Amino acid sequence: MEYLSRTGKGAQIFSDYGHVASSLEVGLKALREKFPEKRLTCIFQPHQMHRILQGWNEFPQALAGYDEHYIYDIYAARENVQKIAEDF
Repeated sequence: MEYLSRTGKGAQIFSDYGHVASSLEVGLKALREKFPEKRLTCIFQPHQMHRILQGWNEFPQALAGYDEHYIYDIYAARENVQKIAEDF
């Protein structure tokens, strides 16, 4: 996890390169340990549709620990979306 900056209102912004639900949970645990009294917001940009669909049922629990969360549309990089749709 990398510290990026602080907003004008004092919120700290961190970046993490995790793409699966367990990564979100690890990030949440680290942030809760460091900032136990702070509100935590997760802004998640999912990459690789196949990876997201495989762990689909794990994401609600992983995001539930954050006070707020926002999810971008899936960025289907280097993937054959039609093939993925057939597999799932």
